[in-house]
Amino acid sequence: MSAGRPDQNRLIRILVAVDAVLVGALVIALVVTGVNRAARTGSAATTGSSVGGSTSPAPSASASSGPAHFRLPSGNIACTLTADSATCTIANATFTVPPVAGCTGTVGHTVVLDANGVATPCETGPAPRPAGEDVPALPYGSSSTLGGRTCTSATDGVTCTDARGVGFRLARESLTLLPQGTAPSATPAPSATTASNVTSGGPAAGPPGHKGKGKG
Repeated sequence: MSAGRPDQNRLIRILVAVDAVLVGALVIALVVTGVNRAARTGSAATTGSSVGGSTSPAPSASASSGPAHFRLPSGNIACTLTADSATCTIANATFTVPPVAGCTGTVGHTVVLDANGVATPCETGPAPRPAGEDVPALPYGSSSTLGGRTCTSATDGVTCTDARGVGFRLARESLTLLPQGTAPSATPAPSATTASNVTSGGPAAGPPGHKGKGKG
């Protein structure tokens, strides 16, 4: 009996040692697994951030909102925004713009805002027709922006300005340069196109009894 007891003690010590080794190995395996999982998660997060950044570039000067081509709900005024200009046409207008020397067409049915300021081109042919239902209507009180220029629809016409606040307000009974009191561009564009046809800071010259503002 006494001889068998040391053998049992030795066996117990061996089993305890084996258990300790197994527990240690299990702990090491768990630590390694956790480190690898954290590394994979961090890599995925970094990749996702990079992809997100590439698909969401910072807004540029040509950022747009609203339709690039639209009409006022009345249909009398229609505008087109590009990266370089804002152009509005009016079908029926009661104001008049002084004629341009050498112009055999009409002036006042088209107004352009570009880097040079506001211009009223000399145009030949019939006046533009009211915009049809195929042209998106910009609700009164709404705006459309493109190329750093914004046009806002209102019951008294359309107002288009650039980042400097330079622009125009076009309505059935008036064409006004903005900001009020600024002088028109002193450099005429080619083909007798010049902003000097437009009254600065008020409605363009018109017949007696002409009103300063009007609906679009």
